[in-house]
Amino acid sequence: MKTLDIPQGWSLNLGLSGQIIDQWMSILTNWVPTKMKKTAGAFLFFAFPVNSKFSWGDVAGWTDCTAIKKKRRKQEKKRKEKMASGVGKRLVYEGPFGSTLRILKRVSVFSCGCTLVSVPLLAMYGKEDMSLTQRVTVAATVCAFAIGTTATLRYVSKPYIWRIYELQTKDKPLHMKHFNLIGQTKTTVLKHGVNDIVPSLDRIFVNMGVKEHGSFYVHEEPDCFADDEFYTQVMNRANLKIGKSE
Repeated sequence: MKTLDIPQGWSLNLGLSGQIIDQWMSILTNWVPTKMKKTAGAFLFFAFPVNSKFSWGDVAGWTDCTAIKKKRRKQEKKRKEKMASGVGKRLVYEGPFGSTLRILKRVSVFSCGCTLVSVPLLAMYGKEDMSLTQRVTVAATVCAFAIGTTATLRYVSKPYIWRIYELQTKDKPLHMKHFNLIGQTKTTVLKHGVNDIVPSLDRIFVNMGVKEHGSFYVHEEPDCFADDEFYTQVMNRANLKIGKSE
């Protein structure tokens, strides 16, 4: 088990017998919750008169609390992410409506949530000149409309690819960026690059398929792609018509 980094040779004198110290160690090890061990260790050092030798290193293991372990895990995670980000990547495609679509999805979800919260309250505590049945009917209609428009936007925009990055490694994998329900970025990884692209299913709002990941939509204009070679590869793999640059 890792312990706190305490300088060698540090020690304090305690007016405790070896038996009492052993009992305290047993309590710290077996019964005291992890988050309380640091406080209990400090109590062991400073709550009694100074009389006998006791090393900081002996108690360091008890005070190795959860917060320290979490900090080490976060540092290790950041180190791995930094190493992974060291791999070069190139932007090879960008959809022109990505930023607009993100804002639209967030506004849609926010307005839907406000509607679902406020309309039922207005129906329950609104004007009494309308019957309860009428108010509930109006509230249900408005809520259904709010949910329907948000769900429709979700269905239409879910396959939309915002950006595609190509990693500069041997297999040249692709990272496709698209949005979830609330406009946060999601990443779909194509481990074998353009070789994972296949023709899409025959349905609306999609034009490109990806092995094991479903269907997506990319703009077919060459201006959205970084170079003609990559554009031609994608169009051929997705069985789409190659256009001309404007």
